[in-house]
Amino acid sequence: MARMEQNQRLQFLSDACAKALVKPLWDCDDTAAQAIMNSMLHAKDISGIRLHNACTGSTLTSGVFLDGDTPPHVRQLVYDDGTEHDFNVGTLEIDFTPVSIIQSATDSLRAYLFITTTMALCLTVVALLTFRRLISRPLEAFQQLIDKRDISRNNPVFAAEISINHRNDELSGVIKAYDELMETVARQQAELEQQARIDPLTGLGNRLKLAECLDAALDRAKRYGGEGYVVLIDLDDFKPINDTLGHAAGDFVLQVTARRLLSQVRSHDTVIRLGGDEFVLLIEANALPRDVNTKIERIRALVEEPLAYEGKSVTVKASVGVSAFSGNEKGDELLTRADQLMYADKCARKAGRD
Repeated sequence: MARMEQNQRLQFLSDACAKALVKPLWDCDDTAAQAIMNSMLHAKDISGIRLHNACTGSTLTSGVFLDGDTPPHVRQLVYDDGTEHDFNVGTLEIDFTPVSIIQSATDSLRAYLFITTTMALCLTVVALLTFRRLISRPLEAFQQLIDKRDISRNNPVFAAEISINHRNDELSGVIKAYDELMETVARQQAELEQQARIDPLTGLGNRLKLAECLDAALDRAKRYGGEGYVVLIDLDDFKPINDTLGHAAGDFVLQVTARRLLSQVRSHDTVIRLGGDEFVLLIEANALPRDVNTKIERIRALVEEPLAYEGKSVTVKASVGVSAFSGNEKGDELLTRADQLMYADKCARKAGRD
């Protein structure tokens, strides 16, 4: 059972890492990809990550690859553009720590039980009764604890309803250690799931977080009425900043832009970094259209305000696309519509028709 839990956790880690890296690879953003890889190393099960970016041709590495018997886990990363076209954007290799803490504790317990069982065969009837009282009952309690933990592992608060004699022996200590270990694993998994939904550069939610928030917003709009908005913002003239001042300057612009966007939304609205230099505002369905138009123009003006980086004035422009929703739409369709309107806005501004 411990091996099964470990395999499920490793599969979860692999899926989370792959989903988080697909969009940065599609955007040819090595900086964001490297930051995500570094954050994934917080999981104790991962010792090294290697990524080949098909767009830039670069190979990124984080952590170390152990020279063990188990080869690294390799998977191809594929980007779905929403039009039933898939693109191979890179190759991901993950080297997992070969032996988990859970498996090590289980193997030690099995060895201990084998020794005590062999000794029990040589005992007298009195010794067998003592064995039953001192060893078998705690062992049975330990098995019940494992069974209950498997049934209740989705419950954040686990309390074993088992009566165990309060004795300071090794098996009682193992039972307590097992319970504490399971709580630690559950807590780390919850933290990892949260990290997989956060953009490490700006602290905003990422594409995974957007999908969850958008589904919830559509449900609320359908239930309570009103009109909400998906606002897609793309930073124009951002690439020259990276090319002339370096990626550190580009990261600074993205972080400042994130703070500016957060300052302009309500507590129940959501700001997302979609990837690269694209951001999404998810405005809940309780605002009038004219209020939204005023808000968007105010946000555009704020994003385009010059900012100082190492004594130099840096400026970007913002192209914006807005799609409205009432709860009957699909999230992918809303994003596609906003992207089309954002591109039209970009073309119009470049042509001087804004």
